Amino acid sequence: MLLTLFGHLTSERLPRLRYLGYNLLLVLIGVIALIAAAALIGISEQMAGGDLVTSQQQVVDSLGVPLMLGALLIIAALAFAGSNIMAKRIRDIGLPGWWVVATIYAVELLVALTITPILSALIHLLLLAALLLVASGSVVRRYRSQYGNRDF
Repeated sequence: MLLTLFGHLTSERLPRLRYLGYNLLLVLIGVIALIAAAALIGISEQMAGGDLVTSQQQVVDSLGVPLMLGALLIIAALAFAGSNIMAKRIRDIGLPGWWVVATIYAVELLVALTITPILSALIHLLLLAALLLVASGSVVRRYRSQYGNRDF
């Protein structure tokens, strides 16, 4: 499982159902991390006697840098794993994986900065739906049907 999420950067392919499963796993890990962070804040609030400002200051004073580094590490790992499984799914469709992922993220960033982040999120949602609906090898089959059965 970890090899699928973090390994085989240029060679593995990922069918639709496995892509959905790994995507849901990453969402679940992210939700669990958010719940853990909220629980940490709630526990520190109870320890401070119910004063939210005091408890937040205690958390920042005692765990500020390690907590931020841990959160950054979790976010970076989830983002890399999500990009890696997206590249594998795109490769399974028949396109060059990492180049398409880089192009998608560049377009989403451009839309988010110039138009609105909501439209960027909608583009990402539509892309997720397309990756779940397009059949494996569909680009390669179409290309071979037009240009003969050559080795591509």
